[in-house]
Amino acid sequence: MTKRIIAVLVLMVAAAPGLSRAGAPPYPPDIAPARQIGPGSHIGPWTLAMGIGGLRRALGEPASSAPRPMFDQQAGWTGYVWTVPDGTLTAWARDGKTIGYLELRDSRAFRTSKLIGVGSTNLDVEAAYGPAPVRTSIPGASRYIYNALGLAVFTQGTSSGFIAVAVAIFPPGTAAKFWKF
Repeated sequence: MTKRIIAVLVLMVAAAPGLSRAGAPPYPPDIAPARQIGPGSHIGPWTLAMGIGGLRRALGEPASSAPRPMFDQQAGWTGYVWTVPDGTLTAWARDGKTIGYLELRDSRAFRTSKLIGVGSTNLDVEAAYGPAPVRTSIPGASRYIYNALGLAVFTQGTSSGFIAVAVAIFPPGTAAKFWKF
């Protein structure tokens, strides 16, 4: 009898809505505001409008700040990096004051309203937002850019497919300022 109950429970969990294709546990249907990613607007309580000064007041001095361009990034941006729950938040600025875009890495604690965040697969991203209007790539990595929304998802290839390792938000329609495409 105990084996039969365990088997039924395993089948119920496997069939539960909300499980990702990789079998990870479901995310809650409503994400706490402090953990929401709002494309074109905010990551948790940190907004594009805060500026570097506002982030310093909220989070203290950044752990580091230096130009660190990626394969597809336009020149002239400096990343200001803070440690946040389970990951890092980088504010990219050209003038040391105005945030061009915010990027969250490593933390699976933050999600968009469509449950996209670090750890989502490229298939999850495209199922939620459709095919990316712009996609930049190098072997083993891609950035899915939804310029009209102000959302970019950076994925890297693993043995189980392409997994999001960073999510960025920026003012809608401004992606060409940050990335080459």
